[in-house]
Amino acid sequence: MKYECLPCPVCSSIFGEKDDIVVCPKCGTPHHRSCWANIGRCANDDKHSQGFVWVNPLKDLPKTIDEEKSENTSLKAEIEHEIKEIKEGIPFDNEELMKMGGFRIIGGDELIGDIKVSQYGAYVDKNKHKYIPKFYRIGKTNRKFAWNWAGFFFSIPWLFYRKMNALGAVLAAFLMIVPIVFAKDFVDYSQEILALAEQSSQEMTISDMAQVAPRPPLAYTVTRQMGFAVSLFCGMFGNYFYMRKATRDIKKINQDEKSDAEYELALKQKGSVSIWSMLIAIILMYGIIDAVFTTTVKTGFDLSVYVEKIIQFFQK
Repeated sequence: MKYECLPCPVCSSIFGEKDDIVVCPKCGTPHHRSCWANIGRCANDDKHSQGFVWVNPLKDLPKTIDEEKSENTSLKAEIEHEIKEIKEGIPFDNEELMKMGGFRIIGGDELIGDIKVSQYGAYVDKNKHKYIPKFYRIGKTNRKFAWNWAGFFFSIPWLFYRKMNALGAVLAAFLMIVPIVFAKDFVDYSQEILALAEQSSQEMTISDMAQVAPRPPLAYTVTRQMGFAVSLFCGMFGNYFYMRKATRDIKKINQDEKSDAEYELALKQKGSVSIWSMLIAIILMYGIIDAVFTTTVKTGFDLSVYVEKIIQFFQK
């Protein structure tokens, strides 16, 4: 224990680094050796019967840089160990705690609705530390909005990657309906652009080409706007629909009795991710569009004409 900067209880002089100091064996009070010899006892001898124990009044003062580094390293190790000990525990960026430079742990046994965090964690699998806090907010606030950048940038591929196949198929059909129905407009526009590109390579400058470039058909503009709308929808509500599917699947799995290993396997089979589903969905989407456009180029078939006739028929 360090006694520098403390006063001797006998002479009131401040202890120096080289002072000869003795400590009372009963209460721990420090004295100059000479002061102890002069009075022949502890300065707090009259308090010993009351169970007095000397306490360093400087113990709560700021620590040195080396002491702070040592304690911070130890604290960091304790926190890391505690995180590992908490089953499927997830760091939760609580705003109030973040202001103080910290966070709290969402424990595996905590409930989101009537589902344990550990169950959601096993279901989500990949990047669960990003999804569980979003699930937690949705469950506690009942708000459907929780932003997801992967959903915004990758939308339909992300839905199939996370095995939300039904929602992915609906949104994919929504996106493809205009290009399929108005394939003739897309093909004609593409051919005009290609013809202009060939002409520009021979005798037109880029500025000249920009002035005479054909205006995109309405179907093209609408398709782009629909694509942005789908991206925005997945970014804003993707986490909510993912949590809803996870909840439904987990409850269904909970109905059957399984061993721990079987239960974990069932959660990952229903949840986790599927690169194959994503790739198959992408191939099918572009395959269908390509087949429709190829047929339109070869035959000149215009589905929009027949759609217009059907609409006119029902309007009569």
